Amino acid sequence: MSTNFMQSGGGGDAGKHWGLFGATRNGANHAGLDMFAIKGTNIYACVDGTVYNRRWHSGYGNTITIKVKDKEAFFKHKKEYALKRSDKGEIATGAGFSESGDIYLFYGHLDSVESFTFGQEVTCGQVLGTTGRSGVTDGTCAPHLHFEIRSAYDGSGTRNKINPGYWINYKYYDDQSENERKQQEDEKNKGKIKQVDGQERLQYDHMEGFTP
Repeated sequence: MSTNFMQSGGGGDAGKHWGLFGATRNGANHAGLDMFAIKGTNIYACVDGTVYNRRWHSGYGNTITIKVKDKEAFFKHKKEYALKRSDKGEIATGAGFSESGDIYLFYGHLDSVESFTFGQEVTCGQVLGTTGRSGVTDGTCAPHLHFEIRSAYDGSGTRNKINPGYWINYKYYDDQSENERKQQEDEKNKGKIKQVDGQERLQYDHMEGFTP
C-alpha cells in the first residue's frame, strides 16, 4: 500500500499523494515511492544483485542500496503503469534517467540492515533488513519503506530516477480495502513516534565507488 498520511499525521487528499514519485508534496519533489510498513517488517532483494552501499543517509536514516546484476532482465519486467495522481505532480521519470546506465535499488528509513559488505552478492528474495522510522528526526505517524530505482547512484530529488510504480504492484488509496485503510489510520493514531536511529545507527561509510 502507498502511504495515506504525511509524517505529521496529516491526511486528506494531500496524504494520498504525499508518498508518490514526483512533485507530489505541494510542488516539492519526492524521489521514490513510500509504502506503508509497520516497524520490523522484512524487506527483500527484488532481484539478484550486489550490495553497493549500506550506510546512514541524511533524511533517510539507515539505508541499503543494491546494484542490479542483470539490468536487461530487470527491464523485461517493466509493466504498464497509469500514473495515480499526475494532477498533483506524479511523474513517470526524472531528468537524466537512462536505461543504458547501471540500475540501483535504494531502501530507506530502515530499522535494521543485515551485515553486508560492499560488493557482496544477494539473491532475489533474500532478507536485507527490516522497516522502521530511522532518519525522521521529528518522529512520524506514518512508518513506511522509502524505495527508489536509480540509473546513477548520485542525483538529488528525482534526477536519475524512475517511478517505482512501473515495477511494484502496490495499492493506491482507491484500491485499498477498508481494513487496509484502517490499519494505516490506527498506526497514525498512535501519534508521532521517534526512532530516528533504528535498532542501531549505521556509520556514514564511504565505500569504493560511492559518491555522496
